[in-house]
Amino acid sequence: MSAPVVTAPPRRLTVEEFLTYGQDDDRRYELVRGIPVEMPPPSERHQLIITALLHLFNRAIAERGLLYEAVQLGLQTEVDTIRIPDVLVYQKLADASAGLDARSGIVWLAQDTAVVAVEVVSTNRRDDYVVKLEEYARRGLGEYVIVDVGKEQVVVHRRPVVEDGKYGEVRVYRRGEAFGLEGLGGATFEVEPLLGGGTASKLVRAEVERLWAEEAARLEAESRAEAERRAKLEAEARAEAERQAKLEAEARAEAERQAKLEAEARAEAERQAKLEAEARAEAERQAKEAEQQARLEAEARAEAERQARTQLEAELARLRAQ
Repeated sequence: MSAPVVTAPPRRLTVEEFLTYGQDDDRRYELVRGIPVEMPPPSERHQLIITALLHLFNRAIAERGLLYEAVQLGLQTEVDTIRIPDVLVYQKLADASAGLDARSGIVWLAQDTAVVAVEVVSTNRRDDYVVKLEEYARRGLGEYVIVDVGKEQVVVHRRPVVEDGKYGEVRVYRRGEAFGLEGLGGATFEVEPLLGGGTASKLVRAEVERLWAEEAARLEAESRAEAERRAKLEAEARAEAERQAKLEAEARAEAERQAKLEAEARAEAERQAKLEAEARAEAERQAKEAEQQARLEAEARAEAERQARTQLEAELARLRAQ
């Protein structure tokens, strides 16, 4: 932020007294070791960056279902010091509704709910890089981000060492890179839009375009999936029809085979019946011939007997004549 303006009151203020300080004007103040310090209004670019960060952070919070809010609130860093980061990410306490009228707008030392603070640097480099860094580290703030427009970089501080007022991890990101924040569930943010002065409206439009593109891609993917599903169903239907046709063809072939076997069986039965009939006819013929032969033999015997009797009678007659 821009260089602060020190306003010397008649005496140092307590935090409770500071809550009502300057309520009659439109200026904003920080309390630095009991002294109210006026915060000059941010430049247009400064404000654009803050608005963009609020949008990006709150979008990441919503996407991940985090119980956080990205706002501009006061943060008590020492007993008699209250800072107002350009962006503060904090978690509201479940019982924070009590006494809000007297203490609204401040995240207190007793509330270990602040997770990320952001300062946008323009001229007050020492305050942001040294003084506030030490205060935020001693406060135990998980991550402290410095957006440095002049140096065209974003510096992320992590792992506060409370007793030393330092951070154990410091990483610098430049244009073309993206920085991640553990306090926001690992969400990443590109440096270029911030340093390039991208407005929140542009970011929102880009976000809307991204969402529309994702929705179009989703609909297209669903359409492809539906087409594939329909094609699969049609292929399965064709396969089932072919299977049924094959089964029917096999059934017809089996029926024809059975019919052929039955016809062959009938033909064999008819042949057997014919053979049996021929056998019966032959037997009858042979019986008839045997009967005729027996009749002829009987007639021959009778003729022989007649001739023998005739000879006997003739011999008897001869003998009587003698």
